[in-house]
Parts: sequence; structure tokens; C-alpha cells
Amino acid sequence: RRLESVRRDFVANVSHELRTPFAVIRANSETLLSPDLLPDPGAAALMAAIHPNAERLGQLISDLLDLARLEAGEQPFKSEDLKPATVVMRVIESLQTPARARGLSVVQAVPSDLVARADGKALEQVLFNLLDNAIKYTPANGHVEVVAQRRGSLLRMAVVDDGPGIDPPHRAR
Repeated sequence: RRLESVRRDFVANVSHELRTPFAVIRANSETLLSPDLLPDPGAAALMAAIHPNAERLGQLISDLLDLARLEAGEQPFKSEDLKPATVVMRVIESLQTPARARGLSVVQAVPSDLVARADGKALEQVLFNLLDNAIKYTPANGHVEVVAQRRGSLLRMAVVDDGPGIDPPHRAR
């Protein structure tokens, strides 16, 4: 238990410490992307590669902080009525570039009139992680789909793809 507590504290502290240099990198890369500052196409291409990776690093830091809060029991969920189809489309749109690069078809089969009570931010984060992994591990020119169906008072959502899937020992996590 002590070791687990030390690990949780470490993750939380590292995440907090990474936020400051990340904020500087992101802000500076956004500034340098200005056409006035980058007349050289080579430099513009380099900055264009740095910025999305800075954004991805920021997301990883946020995920670590969220994980630390969840493990500490400090992550309050804010349930609200929302349309899962809207959340799914937002996530799919954010991942279109890597999906297209791999020739993947990413579609959603979530009824647009379906309403669920959930934490929108948490749902978006879970869907992003699942879709991101599906896109990474689905063979080129494969298929990824988000489906949802109501089961009584519950909603079951799944990401279905042509990839190998999540190893059984990791599914509960």
C-alpha cells in the first residue's frame, strides 16, 4: 500500500511539474506558427510538426492528472443529459488525420436522437483513448466503428475494429 501511495504521489507531482514547461512549448509553438514569423517553408513544416505533438503531450499530462485524481478518489463526475452521437462525432473528427493517413474508415452507428446521462468530458476521454488505439492498431485500409445500444436504463457503447483488440488481462482496467 505504501508503494502504491508513493507511485500515486509521484504521478501527480510529475504531472503538475510537466504542466509549466508544456505551457511554454505550446504557447511558443502557436506563436511561431504565424506566417509573419515563418517565411521559410522548411521552418514552417518543422513548427507544424512540433505543435500537434505539444498538444498531444498536453493531453497525456492531463490524462496523468486525471488518473492521479481518480486513484485518489478526488475526481468528481459531473453527470448531464447529453447526446452520445455528438460526443462520438467530435472525437472522430479530432482523429481524422491519423485515420486518413492509415486509410481507415472511421464511422459511427450511434442514433442521433439517443440521450444519455453521463460526464461528457469523461466519455469523450474514454472514447478518444479507445478510438486512438483502434486507429493505431487496425491494419491499413481497415474499419473502425463506434456503436451504441440501449439496454434498459443503461447505454452500452463499443469501439469495433479490425485490430487485435485489448489483451484480456487489460480489459478490466
